[in-house]
Amino acid sequence: MLIEFPPAAQPLIALDMRNGVTAASVQVKTTETRSRSVSIRLSNALHYTRNPLPTFIVLVAIEGGQPRYFAKHVWTELIGAWLKAAREADAAGATEANHDDVTLRFEDSDERGEAVLDWMQQEIRLVGKTYAAIKQNIVDTIGFEKTRGTIELEMAMEDLNDFLDIQLGLTPRFRANRFTVRSERFGIEASIPEVDLRDVDIILTPLGQDAMLHFQFPKGVSVSLPAKLYGAEDEDRHAMRVVTRCFEWTRRSEGDVRVRALLSTEEAMPIAEIALFALLKAHDAADRFHIEIEVGGKSYGRISLSVGTDDERKKAWGWTALTFLSLLDIEKELSSPLPELSHSQVYGEDGDPMILCSMASERYLRFELDRSPDMPDRFTSFLAYGYARVGSLMIGIISRRPIIDDRLNGEKRLVGLGVPKLLRCFATDVALWSKDDLEAVFETQKELMAADGELLAVGDINSIISSGKGEAPAKPKGIKSKRSARRQKSR
Repeated sequence: MLIEFPPAAQPLIALDMRNGVTAASVQVKTTETRSRSVSIRLSNALHYTRNPLPTFIVLVAIEGGQPRYFAKHVWTELIGAWLKAAREADAAGATEANHDDVTLRFEDSDERGEAVLDWMQQEIRLVGKTYAAIKQNIVDTIGFEKTRGTIELEMAMEDLNDFLDIQLGLTPRFRANRFTVRSERFGIEASIPEVDLRDVDIILTPLGQDAMLHFQFPKGVSVSLPAKLYGAEDEDRHAMRVVTRCFEWTRRSEGDVRVRALLSTEEAMPIAEIALFALLKAHDAADRFHIEIEVGGKSYGRISLSVGTDDERKKAWGWTALTFLSLLDIEKELSSPLPELSHSQVYGEDGDPMILCSMASERYLRFELDRSPDMPDRFTSFLAYGYARVGSLMIGIISRRPIIDDRLNGEKRLVGLGVPKLLRCFATDVALWSKDDLEAVFETQKELMAADGELLAVGDINSIISSGKGEAPAKPKGIKSKRSARRQKSR
C-alpha cells in the first residue's frame, strides 16, 4: 500500500509554500496463528531497504476474531540485517536475490494498536525533512565501519626500496600489471571484485600524518613549522619521511638517510618556511642542529643533523634568516597571521625589511652617540619605531629595549641595547598606511614611559639608519605619507 499523510493545517503560510502530503510505503501481512514470524523474499527486503520512501512492515494478527496491529519501521536495524543477509547469500554463491528468504519476527514491543498510522507518522517526523538522504546514507555506509574492502596490486619491482618509496609518497605514479578492488561488508568479502583491471597506471598519494617540526640551532635559535609524517614497511624493512614545503628528511634503513632543502624565490609560502631555509643555508657545517617531531601534542622522536657544506653566501643568508625570524616574532603580536609570501616579494620592494631586525631581533644592538653636555648621566630605556614593506603590507612596530651598556669611548658615547619588547605591531595594507598614525602611537608610548627614568627616544629608526648610510630614507612604492611638522624630542 501507498499511504499519504496529510500535512497539519498551515493557515498562516502562503499557498505555494505550504508542506505537501507525506507518502509512505506499507507492506501488510496477516496471520491467524500464534506465530508472529513472517517470511519475506530477500529481493523484496532489499527493495524495502533501498526505497527512498518511508517503509513499514505491518503484521495484523487475528486472535479470537479481533485484530492486533504490530509494525516495524524499515530503518537502521532492519536495513543492516537485510543487507548482511544479502552479503551472506553472495558469499554462498547466490547470484539472484529472489531465491532466498529472510524471517521477520514481531515482539510484544512492536504492537502499535489501532493508532498504528499515528505511530508511522511520528516515526517519519522524528527523522526529519531529509528522510530520503539519511536513509540512503545508512544504506551506503552500514557494514563498512571497519573497512571498505581490499585493493590488490600486482607490479614488478626493480629495487628493494620501490614499495617503500610508494608508501612514502616519493613515487606517486607506477605501473600495475593487475589492479583489483574487492569490497568487504560486515566482515564478509564479496564473491567477485568490483574493479578488475590490467596494465594500468596507478597514481597514489599517501595522506601522511600531521606533525610539527621544532628546529633547534646553536645559540638558542629555533623555528617551528607544520609538516607531514609518512611511514612505510615491507616485511621487516621500515622507512620514514618527514616533509615541509622546503625541507625533507627520509630514512629508508640504517645508514640510508637523505636530506633535501629547496626554495623557489618566486613561490609564496609561510614565513616560517623561508626562515628555516635561510637558517639551513647560514648554518655552520661543523655544527649540528636538532629536530624534534611532535605528533598530536606529544614528542614522536628527535633527529640530529649537520649540513654537509658551507654556502658561499652564508653571511647574506644569515641576515635573511634574521629578517624572517623577526617577522615571525612580529606575527605573534598581530591579530591575524601574515599571508604567505615569496622571498622575492619581501626583498623586491623599496624599503629594507632588515630594518625590522633592529626593532624585533634579540641580537645585540649598539648606538654610538656624539657626546653632549645636556645628556643625562645614565639612560634607562631605548624607544623607537620602524617600518618596512612586506609584500602588499606595511609592517610598523614600536619597540622598547633596556639599556644594558652605557659608557664613554673618547668623544663618543656607546649605548648597548638588550632584548626588545614589542609594544605595538601593525600590518596595514600599503594603500591605507600612514606614517603619521605610527608617530601618534609612538608619542603616546613615550608619554606613558616618561616616569620610568631617562628615556633614549630616537623616534624614526628608518631615518637614523638611512642617514647613517648617507642616504635619504627610502619611501615604499605606492605610499603617500605626510611629514610631521613637529620635531621629535630625543636625547
